Amino acid sequence: MKRIFSLILTLILLLSIIGCATPTPQIIEQTVVVPQTVVVEQTVIVPQVTVVTKEVVVTATPEPTATPEKTASVEPVSPAVAGTSEPDMIGSENLPVYDDPMLKAWCTTIKTSQGSDKAWEMPADALPALNNNGKPQLNIPSTKCTLVFTFNQPLPADAQLLVYDIYNTAWLKLPVKAVDGNANMGYAEIKHESIIDPPLWETQAKYEVKSGEQSLWSSEIVFYDKNTPNWRCVANNAPPRKDTGKCDSQIELHPWDAGWGTPGPDGWGHN
Repeated sequence: MKRIFSLILTLILLLSIIGCATPTPQIIEQTVVVPQTVVVEQTVIVPQVTVVTKEVVVTATPEPTATPEKTASVEPVSPAVAGTSEPDMIGSENLPVYDDPMLKAWCTTIKTSQGSDKAWEMPADALPALNNNGKPQLNIPSTKCTLVFTFNQPLPADAQLLVYDIYNTAWLKLPVKAVDGNANMGYAEIKHESIIDPPLWETQAKYEVKSGEQSLWSSEIVFYDKNTPNWRCVANNAPPRKDTGKCDSQIELHPWDAGWGTPGPDGWGHN
């Protein structure tokens, strides 16, 4: 009986010793990703209230940044200011003489001498064609404009000079006459009032020499009125209308409206 009691007592003492033993603390590491490199202090509470502090240095991996897209640069557009833009005029008096081996042209006026009876010869005081950006320009008003052509072969008997409108339709056809003594030359005389003295300060149209369906020569020609005023309307910086001498905007404007009283040659506003 005493032996059994001793064994039970011994077992109780062993269990008490085991229960009082201090367990080995466990270290738990935890990695935290932060936006930038920082020092992280992670506190972990383990059983038996054992506190272990461990410093862990974490370097954050920067997120990839998008490559900025190239954007086309846009030039600022200045608003149009009335009266400051260039006039919509093609012709000018200050141009060099037009020089082309295939075409020689001029216009006569009431002051031009008659010259000889050979219509293909230019009078000394006629107005020769000028070079307007590679196109012939004839100064008007005129009594007659003459175009003389020189080809590399004899002029066909049915050759004609065609004048086209904005729809590319020939509205005027003139005969191209042969030049005496030179079968390769021909000339055409323009006397139509809508060309040599139109109600506009200038005109530009396509002119072509054809024989049947064959084109022998073609070019645009500018007819410029040398009497175009040098003053411009306030509203559009263009000359006044040739037929009225007034600006288009003056039809709708009143004396109290902006643009009324277009400056004339004397610098004063007038209607």
